[in-house]
Amino acid sequence: MLLPRLLLETGAIAVTQLAVYIGFAVRGLLIGEEGIWKSAQLAAMQVAVAAAGGIGLTLLIGEPTDAPLLHRTLSRIDASFPPPREILTDVATAVILFDVVFYILHRLMHTRLLYGRIHSRHHLAHIPSPFAVVHAHPLDYLLTQAFPVMALVRLLNAHAVTMVIVGSSGLLAAMYSHSGDLMGVMSHRKHHRQPTKHFGVLGLADAVAQRVEYVLSRIMGGPAR
Repeated sequence: MLLPRLLLETGAIAVTQLAVYIGFAVRGLLIGEEGIWKSAQLAAMQVAVAAAGGIGLTLLIGEPTDAPLLHRTLSRIDASFPPPREILTDVATAVILFDVVFYILHRLMHTRLLYGRIHSRHHLAHIPSPFAVVHAHPLDYLLTQAFPVMALVRLLNAHAVTMVIVGSSGLLAAMYSHSGDLMGVMSHRKHHRQPTKHFGVLGLADAVAQRVEYVLSRIMGGPAR
């Protein structure tokens, strides 16, 4: 292998992310979307931030732990292509777990400590646009978008192919959910209209949290909602 595994993995996911952003940038130019150049610059910066953060995360939790630093990875890299069933299972598991992790991190971003300092920048993007996802503080993008995917890939010991699929499809879903509503999936635009609700991605974590809050309110003797 000509490139160290760490650089190969980081390069693959960065190129994939950039390809998605470039595709949307070209679309924006064709339809005359305003501010597309600034948005494209922000996207490139966020990809660079995510790549640097991913390298740092890999050095901390990458495998194998006894390998030289540049040969550690978050995903599984080998010569064989993963079976379709493995890819489908890992992608489905990652999506469900991401809903839970994102819900928790997103609610933390709405706490008084983090909202004003970090997350409020994202809520300044009022106009629906695919690039609204990159109009965020770099730490916000890193902690709520990039790190959860990377950590889940490591947790599942998923193949690098799966990491690229999860990363690119997740980015596409995030960009589309900031410009339109995905059929059958909770609307993220509703969250931008009502910042105290709709913290998750699929709506599963929100539904469970609401049920838990309801049960706790009944136990504590609060009013039923």
